[in-house]
Amino acid sequence: MIWQEIQIELEGSYARGYALAKHLGYTDRMERHEYGSTLTYEWGTEVDDYGYDDGDFSEYRVLTDEEADELAYDYIMETLWAFSTSFLAGETGIDEEVFIALANNGKCESNNDAVASLIKSSCGLQEFVDSAVSADGRGHFINSYDGNEHEVKVGRKTFYILKVD
Repeated sequence: MIWQEIQIELEGSYARGYALAKHLGYTDRMERHEYGSTLTYEWGTEVDDYGYDDGDFSEYRVLTDEEADELAYDYIMETLWAFSTSFLAGETGIDEEVFIALANNGKCESNNDAVASLIKSSCGLQEFVDSAVSADGRGHFINSYDGNEHEVKVGRKTFYILKVD
């Protein structure tokens, strides 16, 4: 009976923590704690899962495909100004000299709206984001540690693990 309950929990609300534990190789060190109505899972000293469904595990993010796409999109939209001038020109069809002039004006982050406007009026924002992700992978934009993204399956769910710190 308890094993069925654990399986349901690890494939439900605690699937993200279990996915991270699998990725880190800690599944043999599971502890399940019940404190009244509060339930937690611990795997070694590295992973504590309280059943929250936000995917935030301090040093790691454990995300669904859709969540990873959204986070990559948000990051790219905030950092358009930092893309190479050649990539911007190649994707938009706008002469690279335009992007070089923007990059050389010394405004850095303040150029983001201007770059976004140029992208929007040419290839479109979503197409640009898709090209950037296709070129470098989502991990490049989400994982500030090493740029990698790891896929882990738990039951029927697939999660993408990214180290962020």
